[in-house]
Amino acid sequence: MAGTTGTYELGRFSGECAKSHAPILAQQEFIAALVDALDEEARPILKRLDFAAAVWDEGTRPDGLVCFWRSIAPEPGEKRQMFVDDETLLE
Repeated sequence: MAGTTGTYELGRFSGECAKSHAPILAQQEFIAALVDALDEEARPILKRLDFAAAVWDEGTRPDGLVCFWRSIAPEPGEKRQMFVDDETLLE
């Protein structure tokens, strides 16, 4: 299991299903999953994998699953939606 201290880069939307390798198109529902993995130097990391919703709903689950969430694929070049606006963040 990945360590509980430190900073992790969780990755960005890949645009491709980790199992079928089919593209996940803009506005399609998909599942982002974080899994325990090892990097090239055998250090524990959290790795993000994206899955087409239909593949996930058929029961596909990656080894080392830590958590997952459903989302909608962004349009190309679309700015990431923030949970809070700048004003709220500054407060």
